[in-house]
Amino acid sequence: ALETAHLWRTLPCLDIPPLFGSEIICRSKKQPLHIIIDDWSGERRATRRAVGGWLSPLVLRRTSVLRVEEVQIEDMKQWQRLLTYQMPVLKELVLHPASNGVPGDLIRLQSEAFASGCPLLTSVSLTDCFPQWNSPLFGPAITSLKLATFTIEDNEEFIPSTSEFRALLAQLPALKNSSMRDFG
Repeated sequence: ALETAHLWRTLPCLDIPPLFGSEIICRSKKQPLHIIIDDWSGERRATRRAVGGWLSPLVLRRTSVLRVEEVQIEDMKQWQRLLTYQMPVLKELVLHPASNGVPGDLIRLQSEAFASGCPLLTSVSLTDCFPQWNSPLFGPAITSLKLATFTIEDNEEFIPSTSEFRALLAQLPALKNSSMRDFG
């Protein structure tokens, strides 16, 4: 099992001691990685220090699935600039920070996030996480798009205008599934 590379490609990052990180990456050989950063415990474990090695250029270049869930918004704001590194094999992106129900508690992705594009990206799911609506993140291969917010009242400036949303949909010719929750 130690030499079976596909057994080492799904990485629940916050549950792996940092000392074992490089060993596990080596064991995965050249397999695409599934990076999972979830902080279901609510203990604020997803600090920049804790996730920095997992969101490094070397790891993100091999990442095909990136799931960030239940991470405190303040923590995610501290390390979101790491999302500017190239992710050429990314197929699935899930960004669902912890919702505290506090108006204004959201992430506005920096314009540099995903700026190099993700040509293989087919699935995007964002909750209380707002990209630039003309971002290269939204490429023609996307087949599934899920957008949700729980704090819309005070954040209408982050919701795309009708013309921005039409332009976004126009650049998604392969889109088959979409879901919008409290989104405008």
